[in-house]
Amino acid sequence: MVVQVIDKMYQPDRLTVPARDKAHWWLGRILLTAGALNVFLGLWAAAAATWLYVVFIVWLVAAAAAFAFSQRRAGRAAAAQKGAANGTSTDGLRYEEELRPT
Repeated sequence: MVVQVIDKMYQPDRLTVPARDKAHWWLGRILLTAGALNVFLGLWAAAAATWLYVVFIVWLVAAAAAFAFSQRRAGRAAAAQKGAANGTSTDGLRYEEELRPT
């Protein structure tokens, strides 16, 4: 049911990113940070060995690096493809100066 609502709220010709999208992004960032903090607190509460902290930190850094790399690569490719297809900017959004007739 939620998917249908989200689908109807999407506007492909939008000029800016809606506040609800930005709020969703920040909620995800906050929850991701809280989740990582929760793991650290769990390790601390269980008096875990130092090597467990090291393993978790290495995994966390590797996951963050992989996400950043793939997001940057896929984001640029998608924006360039979308921009080339409909005459928008490299980030895929139409700007007012681009919409003005010359």
